[in-house]
Amino acid sequence: MVVLAPLVLFIVYLGGWWYLGLVALASLVGNHELYALLRRAGYKPIWPFGFALSLAFLLDAGLSPVFSGQIQTGLYTSPVLAFSLILSLAYLVIRNDMGINLADWAMTWVPPLYVGFIAAFWVYLRSLPEGSNWVYFAMGISWATDIAAYAAGMLFGKRRFFPRISPRKTVEGAVGGIAAGTLLGGILAWFFGWDLSRLLVMAVIGSIAAEVGDLAESLIKRQLRAKDASRLIPGHGGLLDRLDSLLFVGVVVYFGATWAGVGVWR
Repeated sequence: MVVLAPLVLFIVYLGGWWYLGLVALASLVGNHELYALLRRAGYKPIWPFGFALSLAFLLDAGLSPVFSGQIQTGLYTSPVLAFSLILSLAYLVIRNDMGINLADWAMTWVPPLYVGFIAAFWVYLRSLPEGSNWVYFAMGISWATDIAAYAAGMLFGKRRFFPRISPRKTVEGAVGGIAAGTLLGGILAWFFGWDLSRLLVMAVIGSIAAEVGDLAESLIKRQLRAKDASRLIPGHGGLLDRLDSLLFVGVVVYFGATWAGVGVWR
C-alpha cells in the first residue's frame, strides 16, 4: 500500500478521466468484495444490477457539472436505478425460483449504495475549486487517523473500544488516531493557505468519521462472519478494508467544504 500511495497521489493531481477511472476501479472492486461476502453468508444478490447502479453513480459524479457546490445528479442514476429495480424484479419472476427471496433482492442494493454512492463523493470533491487539495486533505486525515490509531493501540491500548464489533480496537488507539488526523489536517490546511481555525474543526469531524467508517465496515464483516473483505492485499485484507475510512471522510469533507462555500476557507 505504501508503494501505491505515490501513484494514487499523482493520479489525484492529474484529475480528469484518470482520477475518475481510479475511483471507479476502487468502487467496483469494493462492490465485488462485498458481493462475495454476501454470497459466502448465504445470500444470492443479483449482482449485475448492483454493478450497473454503482457505475451510474460514478458517471453522474464524473460527467454531470457541479454548480456553486451543489451536486447535479440524476442524468444516469435515475434511469439506471428505475430500470434496475424493474428488471431485477422481472428477473425473479422469470426465474420463478422461490429460493431467491426478497432478502436476496434487497441485498443487491447494499454494495452500490454503501460503496458506489459514497465513493462518488470523492469525484465531486475533486470537482471543487482547488479540488486536488481537498482530496489530499481528506486522504491525509483518513490515512493519519488509521495509522496512528493502529500504532497508539499497539503501544498504549488498554481499554476496549466497541469490543463486540472490533475486539482489537481500544480507546487509546481511537484518541491517538483522532489526534493525528486533526494534526495532519491542520498542517495541510496551513500549507494550502486555508483558514486554520475552521479547517481544524473539519479535521476533527473528518477524523471521527474515519473511525466510524472503520467500525462500520467491521460491523458488516462481523455480521457476515468474515475477518477480511478479501485476500487481495497480502497482510492487509481486501481493498474494502482500506477504503472503509476513506468512504466516510470523503462525504464529510465534501459537505464541510460546500455547505459553508468553498471560497470562505481562505
